[in-house]
Formats: sequence, structure tokens, C-alpha cells
Amino acid sequence: MYHASLLSILCKVFFKLNINLLCSMHHSALDYEGLGFKSYISSRLLKYLSLTNISKFVYCGNDCMKKHIGIGFSANNASVVYNLLEKKYIFRQGIKQRDSRLSKRLNILFIGRWHNVKNINGLLFFLKLLSNNHTINVKLIGPKLDIYNQKLTKMIKELDLEENIELLGYKSELEIYFHTNDFLVISSHSESYPMVACEAILNDCPVISNNVGDISEIVGKSGIIIDFKDESKLIKLSTMNLKKISNRLKKDIFFQKEILVSKHKYENFHFDMIRNFENEI
Repeated sequence: MYHASLLSILCKVFFKLNINLLCSMHHSALDYEGLGFKSYISSRLLKYLSLTNISKFVYCGNDCMKKHIGIGFSANNASVVYNLLEKKYIFRQGIKQRDSRLSKRLNILFIGRWHNVKNINGLLFFLKLLSNNHTINVKLIGPKLDIYNQKLTKMIKELDLEENIELLGYKSELEIYFHTNDFLVISSHSESYPMVACEAILNDCPVISNNVGDISEIVGKSGIIIDFKDESKLIKLSTMNLKKISNRLKKDIFFQKEILVSKHKYENFHFDMIRNFENEI
């Protein structure tokens, strides 16, 4: 995103293009380690360009906007426009899949990619704690989360979790997995506005998440927010009757679903984007 925004602004200036620009920002880990060399350099150049009012800067969430302004991005041309959810997550069609409440096991879901920011080490540590107190079944879904990832399979073997974890790799359709699991777990070191949490809640799957980005705004009372750096809290959580907690959360998840549907519906997204274009300087 940074590279495309930087290139767009430079083209507008050098070619004297009479066009409106909206630069879309989605990162929250803004240090060198979180961004990498190219994105870090691009983001710092954009920071100075943001002060010129050449373009509006649109952020995917409040935490994302706050952190960018915190490192020097202009607050005068900044606004939040929430991502648009696919209609299938708001108006589900077809027969509902098997409910996780029918299973005696604690079913855990992780959806992400093989990247340091996703904190796979912390995730596996938490899963090991859970396995000491529950009969668990875990599904890991995402690019490189498959049996061909030798580093990942070695980590799982060392923790003696081979019988508990299924490595499913990339999946395009996720609804069935939300319905058949008790919790979606988000262990990331950093997130801006994790849409996967929205998708989980809209499909009746409560969330256990590290306290990142706007997650508390997304989850509301439909999940558990915990500091994944606090080992004592993770241990305490792992000893709780999470199956019972999940079933209770699912009974009350309707209210949070209504909030998310209202926030992410097409009409709001369309209105916010048009408003930003009309106000672009």
C-alpha cells in the first residue's frame, strides 16, 4: 500500500495531474521490523508528503490512524473508512453448518499467514497450555500453514501437538470453519483492524485475541481480549472451562453482529468514500 500511494502522489505532482487521490493505510506495526526496508522508507516519505495536503489519507481503523499520526502523519487530512465486508458474511445463504457445541472437544481455529507478526510461537505456546487442560482440535489455515512448512511442523512436533493440529494451508471458503469451532484465536503482535475477527463473529464464532489494533471495538462482549505476552494470564485462561464460555458467548453474539453489520455495510462504505473524495484538496 505504501509503495502504490507514494508512486501515485509522485505521479500527480510530476505530471501535474488534476485528479483526486485517496491513500489507503492499513498497517499498525510502523517500525522497521514490522514493515521491512522498502515499506519503512516509503512510509517515511509519505509522512512528509501527507503534510502538503496533496492527498487525503484514509485509514482502515482508529488505531491505524492514531499510530500514523503518532509518527508524524498529518491529522488534518486523515479519516477512517472501515473495510467493506463481503455480502456473504452479512447475508448468509444456504444451510447452516454443524455447530461446534455438538462436539465435546475444544475446537480452535487460526487464520493467518506464516509471518513473524502473526506470532506463531505465541500461538503454539497457548495451544500447548490448552492441551494440558482440554481435549483440543486445532485448525491452522493460511498461506504456508501446511505440511510442507518444515519449520512449522518441527515446532509442532517438539511441543507434542501433532495429534491436535491440522495444517490446512490456504482456503478460499472459511464459513464452515467458523461454524465448527469454539474460538478463533488471534495471536498477532500487531494488527490494524483484523477483518477475520469480524468474519468470525458474523458466523457465530467467538474470538480470543491479543490486545491489538481495534480488536476490542470489533469483539465487544463476543470474545476474550488477553495480553499474549503475559504468561500467567494465558495459563489462567487455559484452565477455564472454555467450552462453556464459548457456548455462552454464542448465545449473546447477535448484538455484536448487528453492530458490525451496521458499521461495514455497503451504504456506509460508499458514503464515506464519496465524502472523502468530495473533500479532497
